Amino acid sequence: MSDKVLPKIALFGGTFDPPHLAHLEVARAVRDQLAMDDVVWIPASRNPLKPMKEMAPPRKRLKMVELTIREEPHMSLSDIEISRGGHSFTIETLMELREIMPSQFWIMVGSDALDQILDWKSYDKLFRFARFAAVLRPPHDRSRALLHVPDDFHEQIDFVEMPPMTHSGTQIRDFVERGEPYDHLVTPAVQQYIQENKLYV
Repeated sequence: MSDKVLPKIALFGGTFDPPHLAHLEVARAVRDQLAMDDVVWIPASRNPLKPMKEMAPPRKRLKMVELTIREEPHMSLSDIEISRGGHSFTIETLMELREIMPSQFWIMVGSDALDQILDWKSYDKLFRFARFAAVLRPPHDRSRALLHVPDDFHEQIDFVEMPPMTHSGTQIRDFVERGEPYDHLVTPAVQQYIQENKLYV
């Protein structure tokens, strides 16, 4: 049996519509605090826990993530969920990635997302094959974040702390639609891409 240490990989899923600076700070916090070898950004085709809504085309969201992380060490991009199409279930993505890139996996979530963990498809299987990197979001603290997580899985969660950030994709899309400044919320490359492709107008 090989005693090779498997790389530590954090999976960062989301619609990224568009990817913004708060996303980037979260990815940096997880990478640095948990000593990740790579943070893999995975734009979703569709999020099954969010209402259907119009989004920027998948390949354009993919490109914006690429522009966001192109100068960031230990970050990469996967089109696995966009290529699969349909609703994006984390368990399907995890099991696929386990086959093609054997690693120690962490699933990145905001601590508030743990309130819905029992609604995730095969959540118990997720805890068997990965750990969770939960970014604390006020008013959640560690004990509040664990309220809806079965006791057996508490040890599978690593908490990440960072200053609260209020950026959201909805806010940015609204700013673009109204012609208000949003350059403080996204990277210059993403702002240029949104303008050139006339997204969110």
